[in-house]
Amino acid sequence: MSIHKYAVFAKVSETLNLSQAAKELNYTQSSVSQIISGLEKELGMPLIIRTKGGVMITECGQRLLKPIKELLHWNTIIDNTVQSMQAVDEGHIKVGVFSSVLLQWIPPILKEITSAHPRIEVELIQGDYSTLEKMLEDNQLDCTFMIEVPEQSAVFLPLYNDEFFVILHKDHPLCEYERIPVEALSKCPLILIDEGDDKFDTYQIVKDVKQLNIQYRIKEDFGAIPMVENGLGICILPALSLRNIHNDCDVVAKQFAVPRSRTLGISVRSLQWATPLTQLFIDTTMKFVEHYSTSPQLNKPFWFNNQL
Repeated sequence: MSIHKYAVFAKVSETLNLSQAAKELNYTQSSVSQIISGLEKELGMPLIIRTKGGVMITECGQRLLKPIKELLHWNTIIDNTVQSMQAVDEGHIKVGVFSSVLLQWIPPILKEITSAHPRIEVELIQGDYSTLEKMLEDNQLDCTFMIEVPEQSAVFLPLYNDEFFVILHKDHPLCEYERIPVEALSKCPLILIDEGDDKFDTYQIVKDVKQLNIQYRIKEDFGAIPMVENGLGICILPALSLRNIHNDCDVVAKQFAVPRSRTLGISVRSLQWATPLTQLFIDTTMKFVEHYSTSPQLNKPFWFNNQL
């Protein structure tokens, strides 16, 4: 049985739309429909239900989906291994990223890789920590940038210690503090960066604050600064996110009295079974971050708060 039929079914289950799946696979819709029908006939069971709005995956299809994704994952490993034996300059890798890493680290990392290996194709998948963790677990990513949390199932390779700061409007009363004790955040309207699960986001920093006042939850950290500027609350952001700010803004970044930080790194399901391209990406990233951590130019103070 040709494995490409499984790839088509996996794409249909991802998009829940035959037309969209055909577009992403560069097939015609009728071809995708015929492939799915042929696969259903070979397996002797229905996999999808066609509706006016798209398709639904049957219970049989849902049960088959995980082993099919496993099969496709290992097929990719076989293909990449064969390619690496022939030439490490070719292949495709899927990497999970979140916004601060995407804006600060990914461009120079990709520049380094593609300048030496122009035929390597790197596909970037952006999401929050929870989404990326699940995608790695489901073999939809070769590796992903991640933060260190207890009880991680994947292999975590630490890269960088990223300190958290309290972001305040320049006229906020808490600006009087040189360093802010976490208990001073009591009752303050808080703009919380929601990373899909409380074990990931900044809730872990403030969860024990009495009279905690979470006023807003937002998905993207760069959206918090304008909200702080407009007096909607305070927020807690890591240094890497703050380095993406380029326009004048009326905010101040204050350190915690007891420093708080996150450990950034790369997660991979297994180093033993990582493809050569995945290992190349990890090695390149580790070298870059080592340089980033010690470079005055790349690690310069926040322009809007020169005291830091």
